[in-house]
Amino acid sequence: MKLQITNPNNVYTVEEKRNRQARPIQYELLDNGCHVCVSHDLDKDGYPRFFRNGEHITMSRYIWSLHNNKEIPVGMLVMHTCDNPNCINPDHLKIGTHKDNMLDRSEKGRTPKGSQHWRSGFTEHEVYYIKFI
Repeated sequence: MKLQITNPNNVYTVEEKRNRQARPIQYELLDNGCHVCVSHDLDKDGYPRFFRNGEHITMSRYIWSLHNNKEIPVGMLVMHTCDNPNCINPDHLKIGTHKDNMLDRSEKGRTPKGSQHWRSGFTEHEVYYIKFI
């Protein structure tokens, strides 16, 4: 994948040989090495998505395939080692299973616990009150 500077504001464009007619993928470089997409909208979870080859896809999957010049195996996910869903840096993307992704989330302390969990019915304060008061 070749990158070229498109303007002096630190915005870069992914050069796509297959889709020259498509809207270009543009990103900004962050200090931590993330390539944050600035050209396309994000879905509800913060991942850039777009329309290519007749279907809506997550940009990280497309970039991984483009960079590695192969298709993603069926049932596999593209994981972000940087934990930034908006990052499209191919060096921050790796292939894994759903189980790999859940283990990575747990090891990094990103698993929702207590009142942060979406099915939580009580706050920590309420639980303390029920148990001890």
